[in-house]
Parts: sequence; structure tokens; C-alpha cells
Amino acid sequence: MNSSEELIQKCLTEESIEFYEYSGFRDIELIGSGGYGDVYRAVLGNGKATVALKLFKKKNIVTIKEVINELKLHRKVNVHSNIIRLLGVTRKEALPSASIVWLLTR
Repeated sequence: MNSSEELIQKCLTEESIEFYEYSGFRDIELIGSGGYGDVYRAVLGNGKATVALKLFKKKNIVTIKEVINELKLHRKVNVHSNIIRLLGVTRKEALPSASIVWLLTR
């Protein structure tokens, strides 16, 4: 495990963020792009929820730290009705340069 993977794993453990297998998503469709990456709409599991998957293009230590900070902030405000809910994270192994994905719903 490299240092960025260790940082992410530490965050997931400390913040009790759930991990979802990427293979559990279907009907994945690109809905937007930005400086940090792409956003996709997908269906989780057997249609339980429609979610947004945010795929980060860059995988360097600065991006990893920014992602971790964003995950922590989402956990702190995850109970507010006006905030998009963080369900957890997933990982797409097929894209080594863009393997960090996190997902949101509602």
C-alpha cells in the first residue's frame, strides 16, 4: 500500500466511511466535468438509489489530502437536510491515474 492509499484508508476508518464495490454500480453515465475530475450518475445495487460518482483525475498527495478534507467535511455536515449526503467511497481499479471515486446522493 502506498502513502496515498494509507491516507485514504486511515480517513475511511477514522470517519467510519463506508466502502462500496465499484462493480455494484450500473447505468453509469457522464453528467459533468471539471478541473478535478468527472461526475457520473449511477444506480447503486438493485436500484436502491441513484447516486453521483465523482472521479478524481489527478492522483497526487495534494489531491489526496484535498479529497480527505472534503470527506471529513461531508461527515460533519451529513445530517443537514440542505447538504448532499455522503454515502461512502468506491474505487475503480481500471483507471490507475483516476482511481479515487466518492459517491453522493440526494
